[in-house]
Amino acid sequence: MSTEANKTILIADDEPDLREALKVSLEQAGYTVVAAADGEEALAHYNAHVPDLVILDLNMPKLNGMEVLKQIRAGEVDGAPKVPICVLTAYDDINTVSEVTVMGGFQTDFLPKADHSLRQIVEHVNEHFAS
Repeated sequence: MSTEANKTILIADDEPDLREALKVSLEQAGYTVVAAADGEEALAHYNAHVPDLVILDLNMPKLNGMEVLKQIRAGEVDGAPKVPICVLTAYDDINTVSEVTVMGGFQTDFLPKADHSLRQIVEHVNEHFAS
């Protein structure tokens, strides 16, 4: 099993304070973190170096999170392991949750921002790599 030190996480969120706090928290936990402020930047980082996990906001400028999720999943080769994606968003209605689940598939989690602290998000990321 790999250690956190060689795991790269892409954070895509347009809220600079949250993005930076999450970046620092994950780096302190031993991860390499790449951050993006909008959907276009997120896809550019993703395509340049596929991360081990993506933390994705839905409401971002230039390209929203649903479109980023759709493009990531469309670009994955059949049979290859899917990159886990944690959708971290203020939207927590049942229709949004359903759409994320259907579009993202098995390796996609939905984390409402209001329900998760930085510590809980880091713990959630650790759980992905524990198995």
